[in-house]
Amino acid sequence: MSSSHLQQLCLDHTELRPEDIQILGTLAAQLPMMADLSQADLFIDCLSRDRESAIVVAEAKPTTASSLYLGSVIGQFAYAQHEPAVMYCLLSGQSVTGSRGISQEQKEMQQNVVPIQNQQGQPIGVLILERDITHEVQQEKNVAFLKEKTEQLGKTLLHLALQEDRTTGLMHEGMILFDAERRVTYSNRSAEAWLMRLGMTEELEVRRWLTTLLPKERNVLQNQMLTHEVVSGTYALEVKSMLLYEEGHPVGGLLLIRDLSELKEREKELILKSAFIQEMHHRVKNNLQTVAGLLRLQVRRTQHEEVKQTYRDMIQRMNSIALIHDILAYKGLDQINLYEVIHRLCPMVIHSLTELDQNIRCDLPAMQTLWIEPEQATTLALIVTELIQNSIKHGFGDVMNQEPIITITIHQSDDMVTMALIDNGAGIHMPNRETSVSATGGSHFGLNMVRTLVQGQLNGTFRFENTGHGAVAELQFPLSNGGRESG
Repeated sequence: MSSSHLQQLCLDHTELRPEDIQILGTLAAQLPMMADLSQADLFIDCLSRDRESAIVVAEAKPTTASSLYLGSVIGQFAYAQHEPAVMYCLLSGQSVTGSRGISQEQKEMQQNVVPIQNQQGQPIGVLILERDITHEVQQEKNVAFLKEKTEQLGKTLLHLALQEDRTTGLMHEGMILFDAERRVTYSNRSAEAWLMRLGMTEELEVRRWLTTLLPKERNVLQNQMLTHEVVSGTYALEVKSMLLYEEGHPVGGLLLIRDLSELKEREKELILKSAFIQEMHHRVKNNLQTVAGLLRLQVRRTQHEEVKQTYRDMIQRMNSIALIHDILAYKGLDQINLYEVIHRLCPMVIHSLTELDQNIRCDLPAMQTLWIEPEQATTLALIVTELIQNSIKHGFGDVMNQEPIITITIHQSDDMVTMALIDNGAGIHMPNRETSVSATGGSHFGLNMVRTLVQGQLNGTFRFENTGHGAVAELQFPLSNGGRESG
């Protein structure tokens, strides 16, 4: 800016004398260097003739930092409501440091203002250094907002505690409020009762207990709720603790105490019941295996082949039921994975009914998860055992020209399960040239037993068919109690 422009502004809008204007012009010439050194915007303002505002007569923007202003503000007026420090310094002659204001371009700024005096010591203008503090102001607003919300939360908790009589039905937990020195400032009746039960009647004992439940490192656990489980005699408590901070310093906190004794007692009962049920399944399995062992002795003693076969069939059925109880005994589940039953049952049945040179193979579906009720699992174990026995006895009884295979498939659609056992044997002889056994037809004892189990126990349907190159036994049944599947 030229000195003539400064001189003209001063003559038009101020009451400054020519010698005062000359002093301002000399200082204005040094503003660019001073702006670069301070990395801030510099201005010279003078009091207007009406003494209600100040006019900008000189400016300098730094080349070493960003400026607050996009354009020039020379010739613009500053008022007390926007730049109070400027008007104060012009009228009083006193310096102002760190004052905040709003620039002509409506930006938050911080000002340092010093008076410019003539040779008689009279203020003729002010030198202004301005810095952008928009970011700092926004951060301060965020901090103030968070502080306000924290104080509101604290007041709400305190109000809830003080209004306990009105909220007795809602406030089942014990509440303790304490100050920065761990001194209890408030405790509701529930909390006082628990302190008595825990044997803490002295203030020092309570303070020590609070210290054990509170964070040791402020920066890690500030404004976080800690949860502890406290067991004392027959009592089991869940204790939640939290420190409250103000401006980074702890000012106190709160403790919430909840009784878990009944819940823990129920958990113990469930564990005992589960252990008892597992032991019961284990004993049933052992008893079934014992009976099966006695039947094996009878097989060796009898000379009648038909009686031997009857005993063998009974042994297989007992082993199938024992398998279900074995799974329940060792896994303690209230449901059983059907795939696991099939994968364990099929090799067991084949091994017990065949000779090594028969080499009958069982092709099973990939191991997945399909949960069924134990009652359904027991019935299915009997059904699969009977169907495998039929394939081995009737389908693979004669010498075969190909490798004997029993294939089992399982499919689920919504709550319906379809299971099929397919073999490549000779099939089962049907009287009267029948080729299939439906839900109402057929006279074969084993297949009729399977059909009865499917219909009576599984509420399902059963179909058997000789295909000419083997046999297909298919059963379809609904899952009880919403069995669940996952891959």
